[in-house]
Formats: sequence, structure tokens, C-alpha cells
Amino acid sequence: MAFLVHTSPDIQVPSTHLTPGHLAGFERLFISSNVATVIFHSALGKWPGSTSRVRSNTVCRAQEIHRGVESGRQLPTAASNSVLDKLLALRQMPSQDEVSQILKTELDAWRDDPRPATVLLSCLAKHRLPYIARQVLTSMLGSSIESNVFHYGAAISACGNGGKWELSVGLLADLWIVTLQPNGITCNAAISACSRGGQWELALALLSIMFEIGVWPDVISYSAATTACEKRGQWDSALALLSSMPTARVMPNENTYSAAISACESRVRWQQTLRLLKVMPGIRLALDTFSYNAAISACAQASRWQLSLTLLGNMPPTRVRANDVSYNAAINAVKQEGFWQVAFRLVNEMRAIHVDPDAITYEAAILACAHEREWQVALSYLCEMSAEQRGSAKANSYQAVIGACVADGALKEALALLCELGLTVPLQPTHSHRQSLANKSDTDFDLGLG
Repeated sequence: MAFLVHTSPDIQVPSTHLTPGHLAGFERLFISSNVATVIFHSALGKWPGSTSRVRSNTVCRAQEIHRGVESGRQLPTAASNSVLDKLLALRQMPSQDEVSQILKTELDAWRDDPRPATVLLSCLAKHRLPYIARQVLTSMLGSSIESNVFHYGAAISACGNGGKWELSVGLLADLWIVTLQPNGITCNAAISACSRGGQWELALALLSIMFEIGVWPDVISYSAATTACEKRGQWDSALALLSSMPTARVMPNENTYSAAISACESRVRWQQTLRLLKVMPGIRLALDTFSYNAAISACAQASRWQLSLTLLGNMPPTRVRANDVSYNAAINAVKQEGFWQVAFRLVNEMRAIHVDPDAITYEAAILACAHEREWQVALSYLCEMSAEQRGSAKANSYQAVIGACVADGALKEALALLCELGLTVPLQPTHSHRQSLANKSDTDFDLGLG
């Protein structure tokens, strides 16, 4: 199966195979012999699990356990709860001896029934304890207890959840050492770990490797890799992944599209965000708040304030609830143009739908008002801000209000603000201000998202 993604010029992921020459490149980039081992052996089709001795009884037992989990059968947790409590009481990076001592009474039982080990490792993943999870596996191997892919999958997830992508990829490489064949769960967990760590090149490499070792990627694989690209602003790679999914017979979901839209946002590719947003309803994918927010922000950054407002207005008809991020992006868009009336209306809309304005909201609205010397409205927003919000407000917000006051001959108010005495006076916009807002209308743009 040919698979091609766009990466940086330094690291190429070809469509059919990786050569030993690429091995050196990955070693330089990731400084990990384990990573290089995975890439090298899988690329040459020499994953030991496919040609060497495979622990067939362990694999069959793992499959039986997996079927038990899927069918909803209760897994045994007898002494696991007390063991888990003891492990949780340890510090983040205990010694191997400390972990082995706690597991001493459990290891013999795990030889006959490995399910409690799977439960324990899954709990460690939920608690984001990567080092302890790895040490549990080490204790199992040291006691000659046959581990399975589900043990490793849980441990890899623990490392990813704990922000240790290097450990996740190292554990994936360890599957070669114990002659276990990776499956979709272990590969997806490693790709997700790389995604969380912003290692987009490695995430793409692991995705490509899945084809090489006969593990077919699914929507989770692609979504995790696309998210990794999004976090590093690699919009072209994100779009390449999205476009390659139909060929791989994998249907994108909302998460895949949202990540691709967000990747385009980071590079102000506002046209592309609108195209992707418009495609989603056509393939029966529900638009969500995250996708809309990315598109609104991209349009705002590109000074397309009209489109930002139109996108915000399209959210209720498509049954998507706007949040503070949605409104903040739109207010920032009109702030750049000095449309204080529109900013005023948007702040009122937020309150009407029970979305609380935050410091970012107020700062953008204040700057929009100050731009047009509407110092009374700007001061009213300063009064509405909580002490915490005023403390986190940027200095340019205060400076803008002071400048507006001075420009309008309101020097007294400016001095009061400098002394923070004016912040205790609940000034409100005048009747003329409110009347002008009531008569304000905005231009509508049809994006075909309804």
C-alpha cells in the first residue's frame, strides 16, 4: 500500500520503504536507538515477530482477554487495588526496587492470569505515571512473566499521557525484543504520544511503518498524526494526511477535520479552513465548536472580519454552541478595524447566552472602544472586570483608555484611572451610545455552511 506524506526536507518518509540511510537521519533527529531500531527493522520487513519465535500462547491469551473486555466481563482486581494504592503513594520516579517490592506478592499470580496486570497498567495510564508503568513491565520481564501487546499498549498510553513520548516509542521498540507483533492499539498509542509531544515527523514515520509491518491504520491513527502536524503548524502535511485517507479506505471523522482546520489556522490559511469547514456537512460530519473557532480565528488573523462575524452567526443554525473562544476571536477581528459598536454587541450577546467574558474579551473590546475614543464605554468594561482580570490585563489596555480620555479632553478621568480610583466608579455608556448600537447592522455573507 503506497503512502506518501509531506515532511521537512531533512527527513523524508517515502511511499514504499525506508532505507538504512534514513536510519541515520532518524537517529540524528530523535537521538534514540530504540526509535532507530523500530524504523530500521520494520522498514526492511524484518520485524522479528513475523519471522522469529512468537509467543503464541501469550498472544492467544491476550486475544482472549481483549474479547473479555469487549464483551463487558468483569476483570479480576482482587489484590490489584491495594497494589495500585501503594504504587500511587510512590513519588513520580521511584526506583525499580521500590516497584518490584510492591509487586512481589502479585507476580506469581500474574503468571497464570495476566489480566490484573492489564488492569493495573491501565490505571497507571489514567494517572499519568509513565515511569512506574515502565517499571511494572520491567518487573514482569525480570520475573519471567510473559507480557502481551495489551500490557505494552497500556504502558505506552501511560507514557503518552504523562508527556513522555520517548518512553512510548522505546516501549514500542521493546516489542521487538520480546518477539511480540505490534497491533493497532500499541501503534496508535505511540503515535498519540508523539502527537502530544509535538513530534510530528516521528508520528508520520510511525504511521508509515504501520503499513510496512502489516498493521492497517485506522481513523485514530490518522487523527493522532494530523493532530501532531497541527500542533507544529504543518498544514501541508495535515492536508496530505487528510487527502490520503480515502485511498487507505479510512473515513475521516470530526477530530481529523478539526485538526486539519486548526493546522491551517496557524498559518493563516483562511481560505483552506473555509473549504474544509464547508466539506464536513457534505460527508455527514457534524461541525463542532473547535472547527468553527479555528476558522473564525484564521479569518480574524487575515483581517477578514466580515467572514469571522458570518461564521459566528452560522453557529446557532448549525446547532453548534459558541464559547468564549468563538467570541474572543470575532471581537479581536473587529478590534483591528475599530468597530467598537460591533464589539459592544458581541459582548452583550455573550452575556445573553450565558458565556462569561474573560480578560481577553474585555481587552479586545476596550481596545476597539479606545480606537474610536469611546472612553466611557472602555472605562465601563474596566469596571466590569474582576480584580483578577484587571491584574492579568496587558498594559496596552490601560494605555489605550488613557489615550482615549486625553484625546477627548477627559484628563480628569485619565488621572483617576492612573490612580485606580476610577475603576471603582461604575460608569455606563450614555443613552446616545446605546441608541447608535440599536441602529447598527452588519453585512451578511453566505458561506453555504447551513
